[in-house]
Amino acid sequence: MKGDANDPASELVAIAGKIRDAQQERGVSDAGWCRQYPGLGTTKTYALVRAGELGELDVARWLMDYRAVWNLLQEVDQAAQDDEEFYEDLELYRRATVALREAMKETGLTRFVVIQAEPGQGKSTWAKMMRGRYGGSRVTIAEADETWRESVPAMVGGVLEAIGIRKLPPSGAARMRLLRETLCANRTALIVDEAHHLGLRTLNILKTLVNQTPGEVVAMWLPVLGDRLLRDAYDEARQLIDNRLLERVSIGRLSDEDIKLFVGRRLGMEGEALDQVPAIVRSGLPPGRRSANLTFLKLVCRKARRSAAGGKVTAEIFARSVAQVSKGR
Repeated sequence: MKGDANDPASELVAIAGKIRDAQQERGVSDAGWCRQYPGLGTTKTYALVRAGELGELDVARWLMDYRAVWNLLQEVDQAAQDDEEFYEDLELYRRATVALREAMKETGLTRFVVIQAEPGQGKSTWAKMMRGRYGGSRVTIAEADETWRESVPAMVGGVLEAIGIRKLPPSGAARMRLLRETLCANRTALIVDEAHHLGLRTLNILKTLVNQTPGEVVAMWLPVLGDRLLRDAYDEARQLIDNRLLERVSIGRLSDEDIKLFVGRRLGMEGEALDQVPAIVRSGLPPGRRSANLTFLKLVCRKARRSAAGGKVTAEIFARSVAQVSKGR
């Protein structure tokens, strides 16, 4: 079944073709590709969509998923061009991914996950990777803001818009009813970024979604602000943290191994020079900063590469780059 130009069916088949081209460029089998990007469905579904044999498939649902996979592939390609690679085996990504995967297996109420990390540690990047991997109908990302704090209509409306619903009912009750119906129709992991902007009433909405829909809820926040939220909304937070929490992934500083993994891949450093990198980073941090985050390391690596001018990045070049970035040069 191939639709007319510009209809959802045609768009779905066209995106599947682009995804297939990317797969063939990488030399990955259908089975391996579908494992890497679950949003494509089974190998059978993937083959049917590529062939335009949509039959009884839910075109709108699969179009959302295939768009998400294609967007992620484009982001990864752009990252390679900009030298901003995704490193899924860093601690944050690894631990957060395991927590989400475990929540997806749950059928009881323990489907709430908290991910807390300081700015620049990659929370939002991880969320985008999960949406790309599992598809837009399986993983939805909504970014909270100050308007959500005590406004249920603002929060629920923001989540509905993140799902892709643009025509919103005017009342909070009607919006909540529509959100419940939407999330019950298809099990969805709702990732709320900047969740420290929630308040007592809107935090309670997360509890309601865990209670009344089959999907998972992931709250990502900054540690200090998240802890303050839990104190200010004690009763609601206790019901979430005590009875519904599957895991709380708390990321402090990057480990020495993660720093070496990141810098080694980014700059091609190895051996004794790479072994010196964690100590160089720690000794060269700006005043008041206790640990390096990914943003800091990216800036250092970019400057070190420019300083090496196409040559090998030595420990000395890397140390100078750390000092320059720390001083804002």
